Amino acid sequence: MPTVGIRFLPRIIQEYSELFPDNRVSILDHASGAVADAVLRREAEFGINVAQSHHPELLSTRLLTDQFALICRDDHPLANKRSLAWKQLEPYPLIFAGQANANRGLLDQALGTSKLQLHVFYEVQRSSTALGLAAEGVAAAVVPRLAVQKGVYPRLRAIALTDPVVSRSLVLLVRKAVHLSPAALALYDLIKRRAFDGA
Repeated sequence: MPTVGIRFLPRIIQEYSELFPDNRVSILDHASGAVADAVLRREAEFGINVAQSHHPELLSTRLLTDQFALICRDDHPLANKRSLAWKQLEPYPLIFAGQANANRGLLDQALGTSKLQLHVFYEVQRSSTALGLAAEGVAAAVVPRLAVQKGVYPRLRAIALTDPVVSRSLVLLVRKAVHLSPAALALYDLIKRRAFDGA
């Protein structure tokens, strides 16, 4: 998924390239809905995706948990808060993941019984679009923390969201009963190790 390629994967790919300088890596940065299909169709030997029900031919291994946060510009009224309850977002226009994005389903499920009256004025399919809009001061955005690339938008602030804390689990997907190539297996194992190390 694109958010994995922003902060989690680059350091791992750099380490892998140092260990195996002759191995080429092809990264397909698909939307989460297409990751499982790419693995099933053998376009990719494995994938990183949001934990959800997957095709029975796929095996998933949990990697890490990624919490959702409020992202706003430094001149936003909430910019100086360290954490916020979702209820505190009600007066403000928000940028949310669109219906086709897997993050939206997670948010709707987690917040569905809370009787919140959030004002979702803008829906986007990519977190990078939400960040760009927030950086221009259009509105505050709710995105996974992994979507925020340090230093790219220096005026943006990330604020923890609580009551409830909403997060997504990321998993490695691989086809069952299929042996990865030695090069892919080395990268697969390195991703697992770094996720468990807190990379």
